Amino acid sequence: MYAIDIQEPSLYCKFMPRTKNERMDFYRSMGNTIRARRNELGLSLEILGLRAGGLTRATISGIEKGRQRLSAYQLHLFAKVLDMTTDDLIQKALAQEISSIQFVKKGKRDETAINNL
Repeated sequence: MYAIDIQEPSLYCKFMPRTKNERMDFYRSMGNTIRARRNELGLSLEILGLRAGGLTRATISGIEKGRQRLSAYQLHLFAKVLDMTTDDLIQKALAQEISSIQFVKKGKRDETAINNL
């Protein structure tokens, strides 16, 4: 569980995973974001893989499950294929992370803090 001061400006820009567990959670969220957008666009694993630089179905599946890391270039390709900016893709993945964060406001847990973002 993460704790973030919601008074901090630019929450999406400043929150980046630091520990190994946080990185694993981030890659799972990124994979979920990619999968959701791929499904919205009606793309198969194979088509997404071909358009994102010739990646195999197994590689795409691994990325979507958070088992495989993405390079900055791959992230850029995925964003382009999914008709998003790289920033939007990262922010959507971080938004998923934020939904599981324990928000801290003035030293107390605030259950409604996520609604104020």
